[in-house]
Amino acid sequence: MPGMPGTSQYDGFGVYGVAGASSLLTVTPVVTASTPYSAGYCVGGFLTFGNIFRSIGRGILVNAFLGIGAIENASFSLYLLSAPLSGASSVSDNAAPTIAIADASKFIGLPIALATYVNESAISLYEVTAIQKIVRSTDGTQNLYGYVTTASALTNNFTTTNALTVGLGVLLD
Repeated sequence: MPGMPGTSQYDGFGVYGVAGASSLLTVTPVVTASTPYSAGYCVGGFLTFGNIFRSIGRGILVNAFLGIGAIENASFSLYLLSAPLSGASSVSDNAAPTIAIADASKFIGLPIALATYVNESAISLYEVTAIQKIVRSTDGTQNLYGYVTTASALTNNFTTTNALTVGLGVLLD
């Protein structure tokens, strides 16, 4: 169903698995309710954007967005990876990430800065468009991986454990 967390959507301009198709995938990780997040902490832990590439294994990232179930004005960074982190690395919700040197090659460029936002009623929406970053999976799946960190302490605590949605839009190659 379009718009549901963890589902892919196609824009109708391409055929499944053929150049010109697009994929929009959202994930809703579990966040810590009623507890402050400090600067540099992960929000939502390690993310898996499952089957975002369908059968192709690569694409062009065109946009990234966050939906937050609270009014927030902190900036965020979205780190993308082509494969899961090794056991030597740690990315957990409401904790600073620890990345092993062996995992450096899994990062897809610099993090995406999510600093432009709109507060609407009781939610905050963040988006970066026109990213145009080539992304691919290197672990034999059709997945992308990542995590979100906050640049400063969050101004409001989450009130529910499903108060964060992270989304990616990819043009399939």
